[in-house]
Amino acid sequence: MMFLKLKKFHSIGFSIFIKFFAIGLGVYTSRWLNVYLEPSQLKDFNLILVYNAVIFGILHFGLPNFVQKFYINTKDKSNYKTFWSTILYFQILLYLVGLAIVFVIYLNTNIATLQVFIALFTAQYILLVDTNFKSIADAHNKSWLFSLSDLFAKALVIICLFIASQFPALNFLVYLSWTLLGVYILEFSLDWFLQKESTPLGKPDFTIITKNLGFFWYLGAANFLGGISSTTDRWFLDYFKYSPTIINGYSNAYKILEISLIPQAIAIPVLLGFCKKEIDAGFQPKIFKSYIANNFWFSDKISKLSFETQTLLKWVIANSLIGLITGVLVMLLGWVGILIIDPQKRYFQEAVGVLPILGIALFPSGFIGFAGGMTVLFEKEKYELWGYFVFALTSILLYIMLIPPFGEVGAAWSSFLVGIVFAAFKANFLIKSYIHYKNQSLKLKV
Repeated sequence: MMFLKLKKFHSIGFSIFIKFFAIGLGVYTSRWLNVYLEPSQLKDFNLILVYNAVIFGILHFGLPNFVQKFYINTKDKSNYKTFWSTILYFQILLYLVGLAIVFVIYLNTNIATLQVFIALFTAQYILLVDTNFKSIADAHNKSWLFSLSDLFAKALVIICLFIASQFPALNFLVYLSWTLLGVYILEFSLDWFLQKESTPLGKPDFTIITKNLGFFWYLGAANFLGGISSTTDRWFLDYFKYSPTIINGYSNAYKILEISLIPQAIAIPVLLGFCKKEIDAGFQPKIFKSYIANNFWFSDKISKLSFETQTLLKWVIANSLIGLITGVLVMLLGWVGILIIDPQKRYFQEAVGVLPILGIALFPSGFIGFAGGMTVLFEKEKYELWGYFVFALTSILLYIMLIPPFGEVGAAWSSFLVGIVFAAFKANFLIKSYIHYKNQSLKLKV
């Protein structure tokens, strides 16, 4: 009986299980970077990733969210061909726009090599497009498909890096860039093959894009602002003339934070689908039924809530606990990850000095991710834009105030303070979007 109750979680559980192996391989890749790249090369690599994050923020347009929404709501598979073709052609056009931006940035910065910039941008862009397959897998509760291909890609990268380590005369940064590009092309091809039934090609219909310009504008601008605010801490460290050692140490600590968020990135999109379906079904969550029956704290107040509101509250609590646990694990065990990726301790002191602060900054992360996703599912994408506008503005102001005097410690405290402000706004917008959705649902029933 317990197995049947947990059956709907089998895909996400298996997906996270596979992902832990992929995370281990990703950590080994980071270790290789710290060992084989010179500090100036590693700084260039980290800054290129920052610039790419900003470009992807411009080009993102919330397309993975749009894809997941389409595949959740669409029952007629004959519509797949037109939809998928339109999304694919649209993202090819966006790639050309991004490539032009890369040239502009290169001409106005001190990034060392153009070919590395182009190769890394293209590789990461393919990975961005590849997240559409994750959205499809999440919509069909088959998250393990995407995790399996991701594991394959990371294993292949490790093999290529091991081969490179036998030839010390190689330019490792150039080799890494083109290796990532080749591997991500293979991963994209594998994902397409695994999900070929959901992604047939046909004639595109760009009215799908024009009819949803509001969605793309709100989420595109929100992702752009998010990209600026969550990555430019390293750019500000460079701008205020902090050393490559400090930038690389902070980047290593941030890498641990990003790795710790991967299980959340897998779980939350699936949990969003569960929450939305349960709200639409209108049944009381069994956990609250038992809670109210035992007359625990606030039972009387919870009993007065509608079943739909109780369902939302249940998933809010669950996702908030995910963020809290993630942060505690980073605080307690993050230093082990730093030792693994930086065995020579070239940037160890700089990294471990900010890890506890970044761990605390993760506390609201589960709620933030869940609240943003539900706001979109409740048809209030514009709230995401407003929230990220506050997020970006607060981040940049805090970076300017705290990084010059405190360096990487100031950057870490900025992340924590921004997270608190962002979570408060997310909570407000979640409530408003939920009320809007309930009112719209009532109108349809009348």
